[in-house]
Amino acid sequence: MPSLFVMDLRQLATLLAVVDNGGFTAASRSLHTVQSNVSAHISRLEKELGATLIDRATGLPTAEGQVVVERARRIQAELSALTADVHSVRSEISGTARIGIIGTTARWLAPALIDAMSAQHPLVRVEVHDATTASLLLKLNSGAVDLAVLTTPTNDPEVVATALFTADRILATTAGHSLFGNTRITL
Repeated sequence: MPSLFVMDLRQLATLLAVVDNGGFTAASRSLHTVQSNVSAHISRLEKELGATLIDRATGLPTAEGQVVVERARRIQAELSALTADVHSVRSEISGTARIGIIGTTARWLAPALIDAMSAQHPLVRVEVHDATTASLLLKLNSGAVDLAVLTTPTNDPEVVATALFTADRILATTAGHSLFGNTRITL
């Protein structure tokens, strides 16, 4: 059995970048490095674990790769928490807040949220994940985001939801439309 103590955290971060960005080339861009470095990190990790983690034909994680990805996300979250814990000893809040927001809400909420967090907690880095409610629920359950602003109902027993606001929806028509002037419309 290979020794896990040789494993480098950069290898795990690189694996997550490959999965999150959809391939080696996109991962190299997001990591600000060359693709050969990404390939080398993944190859060494695969060698150390004795398993192929990324299917080179599809760019998707293999079954073994998915297990490693899930663990790597937890390790990354623990390392972030560790850093935050050390800073909290000094009464400084730090770390990364990974927030998922549905697209329509993200456009107006994300800038205000980032500004407020930066002003109140300058050591906190805010990552905004813009996605659909279904996708955000998956990310929430996998630990890819810490919290999510999405539409209700969620129908997920693992998620605790709190209403932030209600949104009125209106139907707009032109003056000549057959629905113009109705005070109530049944769908």
